[in-house]
Amino acid sequence: MFQVFLLSVFVCNASLAFNLFGLDNRAGIERLKLLPVTGKTILLSKNLAFLMFVSIQVMPLILLAGWRLGLPLGVFGIVEAAALTAMYLTWGNWMSVNHPFKLQFFQFSSSNGVVVEALAGIIFGSLPGLIASYSLHTDGFGAAWKIALILLFSSLFYFVSVMHMGVRFAQKQDRISSALS
Repeated sequence: MFQVFLLSVFVCNASLAFNLFGLDNRAGIERLKLLPVTGKTILLSKNLAFLMFVSIQVMPLILLAGWRLGLPLGVFGIVEAAALTAMYLTWGNWMSVNHPFKLQFFQFSSSNGVVVEALAGIIFGSLPGLIASYSLHTDGFGAAWKIALILLFSSLFYFVSVMHMGVRFAQKQDRISSALS
């Protein structure tokens, strides 16, 4: 149940990961042009904001699981949450640069959002959690190396997406700001 609740936190926050610039407006994007920062730096700061938002929701679950179910499961929860965050942000970096749309506060969807890509992102982002859950239930604590490998691949995908989408953000900054106005 712990892993199901952990995964549900990320699924519920998918719209924030998939549209990092959705709560900004044209003036906010224009201010980013004035700063001497790269597209990679801007993506990293948006990703850090998502990480802080999700960690506030996930940490009580992990602490409770570590207290009630044992320290090893709490550690697996931390590793699984890190892998889920990396995969959701990998897809989110791609979506937020290629398909930006305006979000309203307290409204987590938009009529012009791309539904197929969002569903594919939920499946892609949830893969580390599903694989870790399956491995933990079939192999027990012997699955630690598999879960560590999942974290390694998720982190690798994330760093490649930040590098690639940071350059694309710098190229598409005008298009993103017009989509948010």
